[in-house]
Amino acid sequence: MENRPGIGATGRALTELSPEGQVEVGGTTFSARAAESIAAGQDVLITGYEPQALLVRAATAEEVAQAAAPRPKPRLPTFYLVQTLYCLAAIHALLAILGTAAQVPTTPIAGAVGLFRDLIFGLSGAAILYALGEILRMLDEQATRSARRDPNRR
Repeated sequence: MENRPGIGATGRALTELSPEGQVEVGGTTFSARAAESIAAGQDVLITGYEPQALLVRAATAEEVAQAAAPRPKPRLPTFYLVQTLYCLAAIHALLAILGTAAQVPTTPIAGAVGLFRDLIFGLSGAAILYALGEILRMLDEQATRSARRDPNRR
């Protein structure tokens, strides 16, 4: 059986199940078998599988409501990546400042230009790392907001 629903999914009996019949789950019709008689139109819960049929039982109102409730979308593990990028940006900036301060200029003008250049490159690298962290953080927040607005989206 292709694309069969997961155990715990709910559906509706299209025909009387005594013990076999048809059920609809997620807009698809399946053959089903039940241990007890289930009337047509009654909600069913998937409890298992047979090679050619779903095993079902009558579902309670609580089970139907629970199956219909939106499940929270798992968050992307970006928090740790963002924090790592922030730390790398800070380390990069610190090394740029310490590296330029440790250089001994050969001539005053050449030394000042070299120090300024190294400092700018070092700080721009830190800024790029920080910007990447901010972009990932914003994408994660947007995905979280989107999941809250449309809980059925997977």
